[in-house]
Amino acid sequence: MTNYLKAIEVYVGREVDFHPVSGEVLLQNDGAGVYIARWDIISPTEPTLAYLDTLWSDLDDAKVVKKTAIDAKTEQLIYNGFTYDSKEFSLSDHSQSNWNSLYTRLNAGKILPGEWPLNVPTKNDEAYGIADAATLEAMYQAGYDVKYGYVASGLTLKVQVDACADIAAVNAIVDDRT
Repeated sequence: MTNYLKAIEVYVGREVDFHPVSGEVLLQNDGAGVYIARWDIISPTEPTLAYLDTLWSDLDDAKVVKKTAIDAKTEQLIYNGFTYDSKEFSLSDHSQSNWNSLYTRLNAGKILPGEWPLNVPTKNDEAYGIADAATLEAMYQAGYDVKYGYVASGLTLKVQVDACADIAAVNAIVDDRT
């Protein structure tokens, strides 16, 4: 069965007001099936339900739900952080910004020899001393590899979802990344 609310929004190209009294569009079902009872949109003109069936389906809904779950898991896995020198480091948005700032300063020659070691917090809020540029480079790369590994594996799963021909195939895709 088509999700006609989504299909109409795809057809119109924007959010549509479906309020039963004051909305632009009213879908009704009087027992004989769904029909468009009110279409107060000038352009585009009122479509047929058969045409809307081609725009959005339960399969599309299933794909959106699955891909949203994959994105949420990707984000959570990234936020779990990375390990370097047997220590756990955060990759929260704030931490990623800090790592990028340190890496940018390093590459711009803005970390002076007297600033080493640079202290950064572990996930347990312990100070970890980054001894030199090579260590900072290695730590940044470790975090980068973790983040983009999860992004790439999530993208691979979402491509598989997009290729599914039915809801059973969508449901068969398991995100078992850890």
